[in-house]
Amino acid sequence: MSDTNIQHIRNRTKELSLRYFFSFKGFIDGSQFFSATAISSVVDSVLKKFDVSLIIINFIYGYIMLIAFQKRCRDINIKGTLIIILATICFFFTTIFEPFGLDDIGILDTISKIVFHLYTLLVLLMFFYPTSPNRNADLHSPLLRYPYVYVLVCIFLALWGIDWVSSHQNEIIQAVTPQQG
Repeated sequence: MSDTNIQHIRNRTKELSLRYFFSFKGFIDGSQFFSATAISSVVDSVLKKFDVSLIIINFIYGYIMLIAFQKRCRDINIKGTLIIILATICFFFTTIFEPFGLDDIGILDTISKIVFHLYTLLVLLMFFYPTSPNRNADLHSPLLRYPYVYVLVCIFLALWGIDWVSSHQNEIIQAVTPQQG
């Protein structure tokens, strides 16, 4: 086996390692973004089989996908602030309402479908958008200048939202359920 083949195998192994998907550094192309999405979905499915809390599952999935979105934005040479905001909104909605089953009641059902389609559109956009010849390793969304601080703030806000929803669950159900006249 030639040295170039060995180097190629080493590079692909590095690309598929978990450390590669858990680091905010570097780039990922469309196929690697698809791999990150697939790995996140498999982790999500496996954890659900073991009855792990939906909240923990959503945090893990959201973390992996936040990294994937930022790396893919670098690969297509954009900061991706709007993409990060939209992905975070999708994360918040599913993390706050899904564990309580509120995501399929009344107006929240409609919002849930919009969030699902928005997220699907974002994933497809990131998957099919071509790699830029001018990609920049230092490019990042201003939101992710300090990515772990952003993640911690998101976790804090999500936990606060979960606590608020759990203490106001009955009022939320009454507010979003159409009233029989």
